[in-house]
Amino acid sequence: MFTIPFYQYKIKNWDVKKQQLLKICSSIKFEKRTKITEDNLYTDYGNDGHYRNKVIPILKEELIRFSEESNLKNMLVSDTWFQQYYKSQFHSPHNHGAYGYSSVTYIKYDKKIHRPTTFIAPFSDPSGNLIEYAPDVDEGEIIFFPSMITHYVLPSITNDIRIIMSMNVKGS
Repeated sequence: MFTIPFYQYKIKNWDVKKQQLLKICSSIKFEKRTKITEDNLYTDYGNDGHYRNKVIPILKEELIRFSEESNLKNMLVSDTWFQQYYKSQFHSPHNHGAYGYSSVTYIKYDKKIHRPTTFIAPFSDPSGNLIEYAPDVDEGEIIFFPSMITHYVLPSITNDIRIIMSMNVKGS
């Protein structure tokens, strides 16, 4: 009865697409977010999508597949941003609003040492406890989830950088 849509795809031609995404990422002037959001990570969130038109063709196959499987028509990528995490950095629980879907693309990610995004269900279990879900993801995968789902990233336990790219997707 209470299912939450969640889509996970292995990105085709990952070696090539990874280099393209890392090239975009390397051109970004990241800001360390610690005061405003109380998070501890590097991000360019709010960059006004100056590279959105470069990212969409790179992930075109995955965006089309998601649009078809989710039945999301007239799809629009409204926001794109990158995040970098070093040792002890994290992202506190948050969501991306009440409408649409959001995504995480795992660009530089080793599941042996990095932590995935953790999701909190919008309802509790029968005992009133929170229900959390941390997907088993690998580098080169993209996940899509309803934007209103609260999610977070635990503090990094390694000096090896974790790089992700997120998008907000709207449609009808």
